[in-house]
Amino acid sequence: MAVFAEEMGIDHGLDKAAILKAQAELFTIFDELKDVIPVYGKFYQPVTFDDVDRRQVNAIIELVAKETPEAIEQAIPLMRELLMGLKYPTYDDKIFEAQVPGGMLSNLYNQLKGMGQLDQMDAILEEIPRVRADAGYVPLVTPTSQIVGSQAAFNVIMGERYKTVSDPFKMILKGEFGRTPAPVNPDIVAKVLTGTEKPLKYRAASYLTPVMEDEYDKPFVKTHKDLLLYLLFGQSAENFLNKKYGLS
Repeated sequence: MAVFAEEMGIDHGLDKAAILKAQAELFTIFDELKDVIPVYGKFYQPVTFDDVDRRQVNAIIELVAKETPEAIEQAIPLMRELLMGLKYPTYDDKIFEAQVPGGMLSNLYNQLKGMGQLDQMDAILEEIPRVRADAGYVPLVTPTSQIVGSQAAFNVIMGERYKTVSDPFKMILKGEFGRTPAPVNPDIVAKVLTGTEKPLKYRAASYLTPVMEDEYDKPFVKTHKDLLLYLLFGQSAENFLNKKYGLS
């Protein structure tokens, strides 16, 4: 991006020498971890600023500056060609269309691998944008990224959309994570939220009850640290504190 900024006459303020020095240190660390990196050596090429083809950069800038859908579509393959020339990994359209962050993707891969369901990966990536739309386009960051990914996996693996629904996904639909960027799908809300489960009418925080006043009478809570531990970890903390004070 620094090369793009320079070609556009933008002062990026980056210390290029420091960046190259840091990159060299990172590759040293990478070498030291080679025994635990499955793709070690596959994408291994330190990139310097001089390696970037500025003619390609300027061609991309000219297309993007036109600000038309057609020009953007022409710029995309040029950008991919530029990155591949620098030995970056092959571009994957499915990841771009699903808008899946790297951490979410690796978690999903490991979960499916553990379940013996890796063959469902492509279908789940296609389902993720649909689930995200149903959930009001929640941002794919922790924890909602994991919630959306898990629900997409349920939809595909069960063979029916929303036949199985996680409690955290219901919380999103009810508004317990706050107001979503867009309205949630009312048809999905009607299907998923049954009985006494209803969307919240007010801010989620308005439904929170005080927790500090009700916990002081616990026999295993002797200090404020004990109380904090219990409020954070519940039953696990209770077991630990009972053992600590000889109450179990």
